[in-house]
Amino acid sequence: MSDAVTFRPMIEADLDAVLKVEYAAFTHPWTRGIFLDGLGKYHIWLMFEGEQQVGHGVINVIIDEAHLLNITVKPENQGCGLGLRLLEHLMARAYQLNG
Repeated sequence: MSDAVTFRPMIEADLDAVLKVEYAAFTHPWTRGIFLDGLGKYHIWLMFEGEQQVGHGVINVIIDEAHLLNITVKPENQGCGLGLRLLEHLMARAYQLNG
């Protein structure tokens, strides 16, 4: 795993790349419609190693609570700590939003 892991919020133009990761990682993935609906309601973050998108996570923050709705790492990038990095990032964002 590289230390060059970065994060940024998802935008609608990212949807095809996100779905590619989602469908590779799960037998029951979120649909295009769920992600489109979520863009206006939830905090969706993408995770990159260099220029390559390797995961995404979705949180819903309501008042002083945060709910993890989705956390996904590309199958070929699993097992090297990226899921933990993504979770830590999502938790930090939730803390900032409740701050």
